[in-house]
Amino acid sequence: MARKDTYGKADDLHFFKVNGTESSSNSEYQHIPASKIKMSPFNEGMPMDEKMISEYADSMRKTGLLQPISVYDLNDGTFEIISGHQRFVAWCTILNHPTIPAVVRPNEPDVRKRFAAHTDANTKNRKLDGRFWCSRITQAKKVLSKTGSIGSRADEIKQLTEMLGIGQAQIYRLESFANLSPALQECEAKGLLSVKKSLLAKGLELNQQEMVAEEVKNFAVHKAATEEEDVSELTEQEFISILNNVKKGTAKPTKSRLSYADKTAQAGKSFLKMLSKSKTTQEKQAALEAINELRKKLDEAENKIRSTT
Repeated sequence: MARKDTYGKADDLHFFKVNGTESSSNSEYQHIPASKIKMSPFNEGMPMDEKMISEYADSMRKTGLLQPISVYDLNDGTFEIISGHQRFVAWCTILNHPTIPAVVRPNEPDVRKRFAAHTDANTKNRKLDGRFWCSRITQAKKVLSKTGSIGSRADEIKQLTEMLGIGQAQIYRLESFANLSPALQECEAKGLLSVKKSLLAKGLELNQQEMVAEEVKNFAVHKAATEEEDVSELTEQEFISILNNVKKGTAKPTKSRLSYADKTAQAGKSFLKMLSKSKTTQEKQAALEAINELRKKLDEAENKIRSTT
């Protein structure tokens, strides 16, 4: 089974609680000129999903903008986005609308509270990996540094939990995760390891961590090819076994153990998985065309194989 998201997700389509309030009434809209709207300075490192933006635009062409964005009134004639960055791009940049419906909040002078509101609004239902949260911690620390509000380590951690909405243990864990090799961090991003599990490798040298990451990827591919499931997170015991092999210098390339049957099974499952992800009308049409074309090629391949046996 694929791992559960450790820190939650963010759905840019819905209203979010901001500073203890939540919008539920269309009467609170204001139509604000796109030229007066600024992206949040805290959006740095926040992934902008180009596919999602394109899907938003396709949907908006048919239904309009069903949910407004949320903004702060900066009291100078401009507004800063709290949530809805992707909707703003779809509505105003792709579809070229000069104004956009927005729920306007009073300006929040405390930059720490603004950071917390932005994090809360944009991370609830979006799949975010450990590297994102490490970046977010770094940003939060910069905010604290600029405001001169960093005191003791305990005070810093307390403020970080308030700004990020995650627990102290998670912050300590993520700070350690940030020191792992990029290859191991990538394994976590792909869902092969959890942040907590990745930290079992923190005592290894960097080159050993790179070897572990390679073994994890190979093991996951082999596992997916031999079991009736997609590539999924390794169990703790599976990961510990890889760690021990690397420590002993006995790690072997898992790819060499893949049989021809495994490889063909893996290729078929990958293709079917890709087809199952078709969502838009255009993608479904492309999937049907690919299936028809593949069906012809499979018949040709089968006839060729049978004729040579």
